[in-house]
Amino acid sequence: MLAELSEAKRRTERADRFKGDLLNHLGGALPHPLTNITSQSDLLLYRATDAHSDKDQKMIGEIRKTARELLAVATNFLHIGRLQARKPLKLDDDDCDLDDIIQLAIKPSEDKAEKGGVALRSANEFARALPGGDIVIAVRDTGRGIPADRIKQVLVPFTEMDNMFEREAQGIGLGLPLALGLAQAHGGALTLDSTGADTLAEVTLPGYRVIKIFNAAEGIRRAS
Repeated sequence: MLAELSEAKRRTERADRFKGDLLNHLGGALPHPLTNITSQSDLLLYRATDAHSDKDQKMIGEIRKTARELLAVATNFLHIGRLQARKPLKLDDDDCDLDDIIQLAIKPSEDKAEKGGVALRSANEFARALPGGDIVIAVRDTGRGIPADRIKQVLVPFTEMDNMFEREAQGIGLGLPLALGLAQAHGGALTLDSTGADTLAEVTLPGYRVIKIFNAAEGIRRAS
């Protein structure tokens, strides 16, 4: 039995290394051609308006959009590869507006949510400041929820692949692990709470990562 357990552990470790190597390879190989596609489409898109028909302009715009989306996927592969290797994610620090970041995160999901009959909204109550200065960003999903025995599993990359064909909304299980890795890279945390009827995910960013913007008329306007 010990020999079988040892062999199973070795197989698991080999599989993890293979996934990490594959993700690092894809993440490293894809950015160059995708960046080339986006730069070339930018040149075509911003030429004189009479150089292309409206149909061509729209087609070039779609090519540019798709290439940027694939470039984001390649970046996520690199992030997951680091997480698989138990390495911290690297941050490129810069000032940003938290309100804008939240809206940018919501925007790509609006069309998909509408087609699925899902109401998607943002509210100030989902990005609150704690007394100690930490910022909490909350996302509540009022769908099926996550079984209690699956909470820890869904924070592991590719967990969803085990049962993705049993689900109506398919995914490969990268969203939550990436959110956890990014939160930890900021010195923060990600917590999940599910009642079985809905799920609450909360990302906490430490106060030392927050810049408070003051306005004489409104007081603290937002945190970044």
